[in-house]
Amino acid sequence: MDNLFENYNDFKRKDWFSMYINSLVIQYDPHTFYLAPSDKDRFDTSMSGKFEGIGARLTKRNQQVKIVEVISGGPVWRGELLEIGDVILKVGQDGEEAVDISGMVLDDAVKLIKGPKGTFRNR
Repeated sequence: MDNLFENYNDFKRKDWFSMYINSLVIQYDPHTFYLAPSDKDRFDTSMSGKFEGIGARLTKRNQQVKIVEVISGGPVWRGELLEIGDVILKVGQDGEEAVDISGMVLDDAVKLIKGPKGTFRNR
């Protein structure tokens, strides 16, 4: 229950709008689904096969971003720097100060974690 309400509090107006529209359209056509612009971009990226990230699936629990799966062939897997269960506390790109991501919405944290290919480093 705690995890449900933790995610519930992270919803923004656009999330509620998407849920509302989808609950309406599914009543009339079960094959129709509304994607908000940010969700569509994420969908297009996953379908294109050009996804560049650290090579790990993340989840948010107790206001912390945790690694729940390491994807074979990704930077984390090749470098053996992070493992399942590790918590990501801060994220920084080259030349920038690291940003604390604890308590941040998971989508916002993922946007900070993504970077150009070849820029993953563990500190």
